This record gives sequence, structure tokens and C-alpha cells, in this order.
Amino acid sequence: MAEAIAASLAEGSHVLAEAGTGVGKTFAYLVPALLYLRHGRKVVLSTHTINLQEQLLEKDVPLLRDALPDRSFRVALLKGMGNYLCLQNMDGVARLDLLEHEEWQRLRLWAMETATGDVAELDFNPAGWGEVCATAESCRRQQCPYFQRCFLYRARHDAAAADVVVVNHALFFSDLALRGIDPQLSPLPDYTAVIFDEAHHLEEVASRAYGVEFSSYCVHSLLSRLRRLRPISLDGGLLQRLDDANRELFDLLSNTSRPELFLEEAARECGLDALDAAASELGARLETVRDHLAGAARDLPDEMARAKVESYAATADRLRGDLLAICFGPERAAPSDDGKSARAAEDPACNYFSWVERLQDSRRTQWVLHRTPIRVSEILRTALWENVDTAVLTSATLATGGSFSYLRRCLGLPPAREIIVGSPFDYRRQACLYIAAHLDPPTEGESYQNAVAAEILRILELTRGRAFVLFTSYRALERAYAVVAPAVTFPCLRQGEASNAHLLQEFRSIPNACLFGVQSFWEGVDVPGDALSCVIMDRLPFAVPGHPVHRARVQAIKEEGGDWFNDYVLPQAQIRLKQGFGRLVRTRTDTGIVCILDSRLVRKAYGRAFLHSLPRCSITTDIRAVARFLQERDPSGGVQKKGR
Repeated sequence: MAEAIAASLAEGSHVLAEAGTGVGKTFAYLVPALLYLRHGRKVVLSTHTINLQEQLLEKDVPLLRDALPDRSFRVALLKGMGNYLCLQNMDGVARLDLLEHEEWQRLRLWAMETATGDVAELDFNPAGWGEVCATAESCRRQQCPYFQRCFLYRARHDAAAADVVVVNHALFFSDLALRGIDPQLSPLPDYTAVIFDEAHHLEEVASRAYGVEFSSYCVHSLLSRLRRLRPISLDGGLLQRLDDANRELFDLLSNTSRPELFLEEAARECGLDALDAAASELGARLETVRDHLAGAARDLPDEMARAKVESYAATADRLRGDLLAICFGPERAAPSDDGKSARAAEDPACNYFSWVERLQDSRRTQWVLHRTPIRVSEILRTALWENVDTAVLTSATLATGGSFSYLRRCLGLPPAREIIVGSPFDYRRQACLYIAAHLDPPTEGESYQNAVAAEILRILELTRGRAFVLFTSYRALERAYAVVAPAVTFPCLRQGEASNAHLLQEFRSIPNACLFGVQSFWEGVDVPGDALSCVIMDRLPFAVPGHPVHRARVQAIKEEGGDWFNDYVLPQAQIRLKQGFGRLVRTRTDTGIVCILDSRLVRKAYGRAFLHSLPRCSITTDIRAVARFLQERDPSGGVQKKGR
């Protein structure tokens, strides 16, 4: 793998590299990247998770610095704007009296001591961080009186001087999108090579970066800030009318039949004229507030207070632009009988669609409007692949069926060097895959859900807990948890009742714990040792068929005459299943069982494709074989994952 990456860096080509768990892929790309620096080049290293960034900066890079003969290379971490304290905003907040006194004092003391201004340093979670962090609307760059002390630009300066810049995917693709609008605003320095670890997330992250979002909470947050303004006189009726317009639009959407649907479908259910009128009214109210704030700012004698109020005006203007782009973009038109937009049919270049999503937790319901690209392949082909000498894409889960064709189609990748490096672990000895073939195919019916819960109970009794129980929906999790948790003697943790980091810490420290989780626990979670002996997945992780993003992309493939299931739906699910399977065996001494409670694995023809995508291990449909596997590895009744 390292040789393939070194060759691509030398010749200026791209490389796709799948590296199984335990290969040491970070060293496989770091070593050739650091040697590449000898030619005066700059490398950007992009990850999806903070955990991997910390591993690279705190463990892998220092180790290589000691091992390599040339130790002079410089590595810098660059985060998004919102992670850095803005001294101008701090000053403006003080002059406008926008924060609670105690929180302000804690932030002020920290501001005097910190060298980075990075919010990650704080040992508390400031409610008013949004008021004092750097934002695009408030940043005055070289015109700011605090520019010489600016934490954000100090971090960007360090990145410009570094040989390797570590970022996350969100910042990388936001930067890429910004370069297409105004390269002068780009937060990243120019680079000749980019390495993407956890590259299976690129389509998802790029779609967000090139899309637009507008939520009910965005306007609510702006209103909360404006109502705290002291030195300027804001017409209370002005703010109330903005609040009313925001409520009217999202109250209309609350009458829709599904939590996710195309905007045109929502418009039909709400009344097309009613939805357009409500969106237009909200846009007009945001424009009025923007103009009022801009005028009020001009009358303020204090420079810092004026800058803060101007940033609120810019926020109102941005929100208005986002709303109008989503609700009145060129792709908006009444759908025809085949579900396509008539306007989109006239304009084949139209690559965007608008959709609506309802998000709900224990505290509030929030509506989000989206404008999302149907494909990012052509966007990335022209913006990225044709403009960088070398791109390295790596992950433990990139290929499906031994091929990278799915990834290349989604991302618009040109021909590239390809390599698959299997895991060094002995999965036949270390892992057993149990398929609950006796269960009916998955449904939402109560009898099926009860059968799944009963199967989970049976498995947990064999493993004495120590399990991740992973679900494809939070609703399925809640149903199973309600049955299983009261029936077992093991501690049961549930995603949503605390932060994911806290739940993971609890799981590692509490003997025999079981953790019930959804999407975020299917990947990027590392629990080696005795704590995790079993991974249960409730069903094959196909995308929700009714989700607008899924529907739009499937429809596009159908219109081109492609095989939407085998070219898109199946490989996407295969990658997700590989991620879930990968939670179990993290070291050479780990052993345990993976249980998939979906009989389609053996009843459907595509089940073979799923099985071929997983590491070669023992497979059984007999729970007695699972019991024997466990007994052989730990006669005491548990699963031994490390030598004791």
C-alpha cells in the first residue's frame, strides 16, 4: 500500500486503497507523504472523525518524527471557523451586554490565557459560544483591529507554513466550494496532494458542502440574539413579524404526511400557493430586518458594537438567500406524472433538488429545508480531481465485491491506481457470523419486532452482555430496548440518553454492558479487549427507500437506464455492513460473534454479495454452533477477547 501511494505521489496520479483493520494504513500513507515533502510539496490530510485526527497528531506523526531521518517537517491542524474565538466578537458582546455575566467572565479569563482560541480547550460548554466564535458574517480579515492577534488567522498562517495540514472532510469540501466562488476567501493554503482517510464518507460530505440548508431554528436563533441587543432600538413589532412568518412557514410543513419528502410533495400537501406565499413572506421579513439592522449599525458610534450588529444584518441576508435558493431555485416546478420536475426535464444540466426534513428529539421538533446536488461526480471531477496532482482515498471499507466501481461512479473519479490490502487478522479463528435465518424478512409489524427482541435476548444470555446492539432506525432501537432492557441482568445503555462519548466511556468501564445504538455506532468506534464480545445488527443496512436523497439518486440512475439496485443501493449497504462488522475484531487477540438478524442474507440472491464483502470467518445459522464457539474460547461462559 505504501509503495502504491509513493508511486502515485511520484507520477502525479490518484490511488484508491482499501486497507483492512490492523493493516496500519495511517503509516502506509504517512511515510510516503512525508518523503514526498522533500520536493517542496504540500499535503492536505483529511479525516472524517476527530478521533482519527487525534490519533494522527498525538501518536502516529510523533512516532514517525522520531523514526525518520528528516524531522524538520511541520504539521498543522486547521479547523472550521466556528471552532475559534473571535476577539472582535468578544469585544462587541461586551459592549452590547449579550452574555450572562458568569459565562462572560469565564470566557474573558480564558481569552487572556489561550494560545489557540480553540473551543476544544474549554472544560465547559458555553451557551453563548455562537456569539463569540469566528463567523463568515463577522470576519473583517485585515480590516479588523484584532487581526494581529486573531486566533483563526494565526491557525491559517500556521497551516500555510506547514508541510502537512490536517483537516476534516467538512472543512476540506467547504473550502473546495468556496474556491469556486472566490479563491481569495479559501481557508486552506494551496496543495499538490490530498489524502482522504475514512474516504467512504466523501459523497455525503461533499453533498452537504455544495448544498444549502435552512431551518426553523436558524431564524429562532437570530431572533434570540436580536432580542438581547441593548444599545440599539429594534422595533418589537418587526421582530414579532419575523417570528410569525417563520412559524407560519414551518406550521404549514407540520401538516405534511411524512418526516422527509420532496419540497414539491410538501407543496402539494400544504397547497402550492400557500407554501410559496409563506416562503416569500419569510424572505421579505428577513430582508426588512437586514435593512433595519444595517441602518441601526451605521448610527452606532462604537466600532466594535457596529461590527457586531453588521454581522447580524449579514446573517439575516444569508438566511434570506438560502431560503430563496431552496424554495425558488431553477429546479422548482410542478412534478410531472413520472415524478420529474417539468423544468428540470427542460434543463438536463439541473443537478439539484429541494427537500424537507423533520428532526425531533426530546426537547424540540425542528424542520430543515435542503437544496442538495443529485450527484457530486461532475462537481468533483472539475473542482478537485482535475486540479490536484495526487489524491489518495483510503478506508477499511471502500470496495464492494473487490471493485471500486461504486466509489468511482459516485465521486466522478478518473482512472486511478487501485489496491486492496486484507486484514492480517485470522477471522476464521477470531470471529463467528451468526445469521438468524429462521426469522421472517424484516417488517414494521409488532410480531416481527417481538421476534427480533427475543433473538437479541437469546444472544445476550450466551455472551453475558458485552455487546453492541445496532439498529438501522431509532424507532426499531426503542422497540427492542423496551423489551430487552427490563429482561436482562446486564446494564443496558441507549443512544440518546447521553452523549455518544459518555456512552462509550460507560460501556468500556461497566462490566457486561450492552449498548443499543444507531448509525453513529456502526463505525468509527474502537473497543478492543473484553468489553466488546458481540455485535448484533438488526437488519441489513439498506438506505431508507423513501428518503428524498435516496429517491432522487435512484431516479437519476433509472433515467439513464442504469441498474439502480446493483449500482447504487446494494454497494452502499455493503459498505455500511462492513463497517458494522468491523466493530468486533480490533486486535489480533480479539474474538467474538457478529449476529445479523436478517434472513434475507440467506433467502435473497443478493445475500451472497453481502457475505462476499465481509472478512472470511465461520458462518452459521445454528445458535448452538454460536454457543460452542463461545465455549471453546472461554469455558467460563464469556467470550475471551484478550489473553488473561
